[in-house]
Amino acid sequence: MKFLLIALIAGGLGMARGAEPMTEVELARQVLEGCGVPVRFNAQIGQTVVCVTGGQQVEPRVVSWMQELWQQELGWRTVEQAYIAHFAARFSREELLELVALSKRPVFQKWVREEMNAYRETATAREAAYAGFWQRYNAGEFLPPWMDKKREKRVVRDEFGDLQEQ
Repeated sequence: MKFLLIALIAGGLGMARGAEPMTEVELARQVLEGCGVPVRFNAQIGQTVVCVTGGQQVEPRVVSWMQELWQQELGWRTVEQAYIAHFAARFSREELLELVALSKRPVFQKWVREEMNAYRETATAREAAYAGFWQRYNAGEFLPPWMDKKREKRVVRDEFGDLQEQ
């Protein structure tokens, strides 16, 4: 561990451009960026818009506009300082230096890219699942436990997939 730390410091990690040691806040920012957190956070905001708007059922330019608006108003920028403060407070300088080193390794950078690619590649399946869920929800298939007990009839699917009361 000590040898890794010495190698990291000797290799320039933990040093700002002006050769001043980086603060825990700066290190935490570098770790979060190196792990792809800002990109993933904004991608999830964009996916939330698809879920809320109905995605494929709404004109694509409306969805695109809403995604841009939500990312601008609710995206990473709005929580960045809180995230950075969280990690800076919970990890020691040495731990942050280790995480920075890990985030710079090619195999880890590949993992971050591929995790994001997998998220993007499954977008259509997620959208279909969300649309199907909301259709079933709006059709009354799911009831909160307190409502279900009060109902005398239950809603179920018949052999054709249509909802029927029993």
